[in-house]
Amino acid sequence: MMGQSAGRETKRDMKRDMKRDTSEQERKQKGENKVGQAFTYEAAGQTLVIHLPREIDHHNCTILKNETDLLLAENYITRLVFDFTRTEFMDSSGIGVLLGRYKQMKGSAGTVAYYGAGRQVKRILAIGGIAGIVKGYDTKEAAMEGRPERREPCRK
Repeated sequence: MMGQSAGRETKRDMKRDMKRDTSEQERKQKGENKVGQAFTYEAAGQTLVIHLPREIDHHNCTILKNETDLLLAENYITRLVFDFTRTEFMDSSGIGVLLGRYKQMKGSAGTVAYYGAGRQVKRILAIGGIAGIVKGYDTKEAAMEGRPERREPCRK
């Protein structure tokens, strides 16, 4: 009995894995992530830009983390840039995702930056300690190049 149920479970797992592989291939071809257009990404050389969604919370942080980790594992990335231009809300789980990617990139001698953060997001980044360790920029071009530029401080 135990061998039969284990065999069925294995076949189910194999079917599920095959289905997952197919959907991931389709997703990559479309340039989408698993949740449709919640966030998108683009790679330019050794730079990966993650275009974040309107809200970053515990509902989508696991997917964001896993997808970013997958992209970092599959590509040789030396600079990770987060695009906050669409983001209006972020909770502590978003801080955790950013901090985790910062540690990951630092461990492989890479750098992390962000751009396009509005007042509310800048405030959350400052409170969470991210603004002190990850450099913020106003434009995508500046963030991708890592060039210094004048930034306005976060005001309450």
